[in-house]
Amino acid sequence: MVTKKKTKSNATVQLTEYTGLLAELPPVYPALFDPDRPPPSFEWLAAQQRNSEPAERWRKMVLQAKKELLAHRERCWQLLAEKFGIDLRDPGGWHQMATALAQRHVPAFQIEHALKRARTRRAKKPIKLNHAGTACLVMWSQLEKVKRMRPLDEDETEALQIVRGEVEARVKGKTIRALRKQLRDAMSAYWQGKETDFQRQYVEEVWPMMLEAWKQPLD
Repeated sequence: MVTKKKTKSNATVQLTEYTGLLAELPPVYPALFDPDRPPPSFEWLAAQQRNSEPAERWRKMVLQAKKELLAHRERCWQLLAEKFGIDLRDPGGWHQMATALAQRHVPAFQIEHALKRARTRRAKKPIKLNHAGTACLVMWSQLEKVKRMRPLDEDETEALQIVRGEVEARVKGKTIRALRKQLRDAMSAYWQGKETDFQRQYVEEVWPMMLEAWKQPLD
């Protein structure tokens, strides 16, 4: 997680959750990263000290500075591994490190954030059917499927009339058709994180309740 603030100079500074050595910039000096071109001040100083090989001396200083930087970086890797609870000596240690950093900073790896965002839905209209009404709509749809395959018997016909009446007492025409379409797509929409409130109610509450009722022995 990264937050930002404005400084007095109007520059943006990133404030991360890292602390200590990990929160500090590495100790680098720009001039030390050009080993073949010692700065004029160094050449002047070498001349004052009657140093006959200022370029060679400069290269040695650059190499020493780079060694110190590498040592600093190695220490930072160890601190970072400790922060994430990773042992870099493990065969997959560096892969774990890369994954941990990617999950922290690269949107494409942030699964939990994606799930949370997918679950954040815009405000919906109030759910038209409660649990019982939704169960009746499910049974209505199932009995209609059976009816298209064969004639319903007397008990099934009576059940269809009851559940249809329960639904139509709460919602009408166009809304019923919309809710039936939502029921057909409920499972796939739910697992994709695109469900409506009605679909979520069906998958999480009504469907488990109906399954439990069907498991009960008939008297």
